[in-house]
Amino acid sequence: MHFDPFDTNIVEHFQLLRPEFLGSRVESEPEPEPEERKESEAFQLIQHAFKEALSISQRQTLLNELQKDPDIVHDLDVTPEILPALVENNPIIAIDVLLKMIDSSKDMKDHLTSLIQMDMSVHSMEVVNRYSAVLA
Repeated sequence: MHFDPFDTNIVEHFQLLRPEFLGSRVESEPEPEPEERKESEAFQLIQHAFKEALSISQRQTLLNELQKDPDIVHDLDVTPEILPALVENNPIIAIDVLLKMIDSSKDMKDHLTSLIQMDMSVHSMEVVNRYSAVLA
């Protein structure tokens, strides 16, 4: 391969040759585009779950999606600021989301701080109790 120092696509060429140097990785399947993530059923259900209690079938659908692909939890925009709404409206979903975030979320500490600082309610106590039982 001929190296042209004036080639504007040098980064792309280098990525193809040695992707690890640029922090990219070669994947068998491309990551879904943000628009595709926003249109997913799981994303729509979690957005609904922040606002009000899901029906039993909606809750089961979301739990099934999380079971099939635990990494989807990172695409659902469950921030520490909105976690209390999820806890109050859908505590079972909140527990599952928190448990799936344990190992892989760099801001898990912020989520737990948010959970601890929320006003005490039956739902928040249930989430803390179940979360601590799983970790024990």
